Amino acid sequence: MRPLTLPQWLAELRRRGVQVRLHGGRVRVSGLRRLSVPERAALVASGAQVQALLEARARRRPKHAKQEQQLVAEPKQRRVIGQIVNPGGALRLLFEDETKPIPARGARFVGVPYGWRIWRQ
Repeated sequence: MRPLTLPQWLAELRRRGVQVRLHGGRVRVSGLRRLSVPERAALVASGAQVQALLEARARRRPKHAKQEQQLVAEPKQRRVIGQIVNPGGALRLLFEDETKPIPARGARFVGVPYGWRIWRQ
């Protein structure tokens, strides 16, 4: 059986619950206790290779940079125009960007006739 390559080994560690991430230019490992002593030593010994691999992945994936920029950017103010009523559940706000305008020319206006009576038979 062939030995695992570094990306395959990191994928196996991820499946076992060990996360290896790049944070601030340094390699962060969470879940080290799930590894045996020789595996920990192998991970520490290949630290420079792991860092180079993770940095190359980060350069290939610009979406991470966009997500970080969005986190730094100010949150967009959304205008609330109503509430969605969920019987038996919580109310949810209805935002202006979740609706679409209805052209008034082709729309029917249905009025609510107040004063209706409920007839019992």
